[in-house]
Amino acid sequence: MTAVAAVERELLPGDLVKKIPGLDGLRAAEVSLVFSGVTRLDHLDERDIELMQAARLGAPVRLIVTGRVAAKRYAVETSSEGLKYTFTVKVDAVEDAEAA
Repeated sequence: MTAVAAVERELLPGDLVKKIPGLDGLRAAEVSLVFSGVTRLDHLDERDIELMQAARLGAPVRLIVTGRVAAKRYAVETSSEGLKYTFTVKVDAVEDAEAA
């Protein structure tokens, strides 16, 4: 049994394993989402000002991100010997989820 198969069996119930993207007969042991881009806040917009004022280092923040899938990538991780699947979202806009 491969390391990938072991991870699938431990973490995911039967039918869910089949829904995870695969490549060359392998299923990803890890799936990641990467955000790419910069959204500038408007210092004249009331909601942006409230977000800036509420921001604290190390504090959680809830945001709504709107973007486009810009890339999909598979890679074999040598440290875990598993297949890693990553997709990247190019950020178009971000808004404060609390204000929405």
